[in-house]
Amino acid sequence: MLLNLDIDPANVDPNGIGAALPVTVPDPNGIAAALEIGTVWTAAGDAEYITESVNSGKSQHIIVTSAADETSPQSTMTLVGTDRNGAAITEELALSNAGTVVSTKQFLTVTGISVDVETTGVTDVGWLITSWNSAETALWVATSAGDGLAHQLIVTTTGNDSSLLTLIGTDADDNVIEETVTMPNTSTVETTRFFKTVTEASTGAIAVAAVFDIGWVDEVASKSFPLKWQDHVPSNYWLVITGTISVSVQFTQEDLFSDSIGEPSEAFWVEGDSSLTAETGSSTALIVVPAGFVGMRVILLSYSSGGECQLRATQAE
Repeated sequence: MLLNLDIDPANVDPNGIGAALPVTVPDPNGIAAALEIGTVWTAAGDAEYITESVNSGKSQHIIVTSAADETSPQSTMTLVGTDRNGAAITEELALSNAGTVVSTKQFLTVTGISVDVETTGVTDVGWLITSWNSAETALWVATSAGDGLAHQLIVTTTGNDSSLLTLIGTDADDNVIEETVTMPNTSTVETTRFFKTVTEASTGAIAVAAVFDIGWVDEVASKSFPLKWQDHVPSNYWLVITGTISVSVQFTQEDLFSDSIGEPSEAFWVEGDSSLTAETGSSTALIVVPAGFVGMRVILLSYSSGGECQLRATQAE
């Protein structure tokens, strides 16, 4: 097996996935404004009903704002609508005392609103812009780095955020993966997983304090390669490095293609040999890794212009 890593050092972009998210401001009364709820409201014909669809064209969390105390007696609102797949969903929300509550479910449309106890004051129903996907071109720049490789992602914030950001995409082996990171205070944070593509990001029901960017950095993971662990023979490696580059070869004892772990990215990866860890120069001798490992991959740690790595691997029949 011969694996080549020939990387473009200019292909690092801290906002290449999503730039200035969110540029769409949450709308707290975009669905219904100043409802004086005593009966049931629907999207068909009620003057207070502005629109049944969330403005971005995708599902979002719903925010309900009460102008008065709706806790004594407690008024519970039932939202009826559809989810991102068009399936019917409902959710009950206990209204607040002159405050807001947010749905746990994400609604693509809201077609009906009702309460079990008549409200004291007017109520607004709207949405939070807390998730973004590749279909929203105004927010989403690209779904990948464009080089066919899996990169670690970087999130850059412009405000003091403590939101949890969940990123969804695919790994180097085209498996669906996700990772949740804590957004920093006017700083950056990187993922531990390597994303070949990113298709969606969400902060759940929490609105971020300011706009933020999602992009990729120069740490790269190759696809996973299975080893013949059943034969109980070691595997042999040579590294050929040109220019300035640092790589590690990682190994796992878990079955990469077994349903028991779900996906290769969930496997426990280790450094198999010190001569294959953070290496910056070509091998001067054959590197032998003991038998028992089920798979391997290459991690690119850093590189400069013109850097190239070749990994040559053999394993006896």
